[in-house]
Amino acid sequence: VRLALVDAPTADLLLSKHSEELLDILLQNLSLTDKAANQMLALRSLANLFSTDKGMKLMLTLSDTIIQQFSALFPLDNKQVQIAMSTVLLNYAVAFTSHSVSKESQVTCLSLCLLFVQGMTDSEARFRNLVTLGTLLESDASNCQEARKQDAREKIDAVKMLDTSEKVQQCAKALLYGL
Repeated sequence: VRLALVDAPTADLLLSKHSEELLDILLQNLSLTDKAANQMLALRSLANLFSTDKGMKLMLTLSDTIIQQFSALFPLDNKQVQIAMSTVLLNYAVAFTSHSVSKESQVTCLSLCLLFVQGMTDSEARFRNLVTLGTLLESDASNCQEARKQDAREKIDAVKMLDTSEKVQQCAKALLYGL
């Protein structure tokens, strides 16, 4: 499924006939009771949907539903699942900056990112969450105001203390400078 979603002709065929069923199956595998392998496959499949026009349209149309579903997975223990979820959120942030979406969708993504950034135990997942946050903050000044309301500075400072990897430190420093 993941590979089919990356290949544009195959993805278009699959999504033209089975998009609702596919998304329903993927979202059914996003709960704390599901096996980590199922969660990871579902999240990576969602990430791959951004690679084609039809997939992007589907992900943007259902962004609020999908992003809200992610809160059911928190806290995440599996590092690969953390990275996969962070990737989907980053893909959303990039898509939100290049497509017109509701302000609420951006704020929901920003809020979830701020919730997850401290709860992630994997350095790569933290880094991707920080990049997501930076992408959203850079795209709209009102997102900066929202981040300040949600104590983003304190949360980013906490991540800096938790994770000493160079890329997390540099990204956190840049975010703090911008806030």
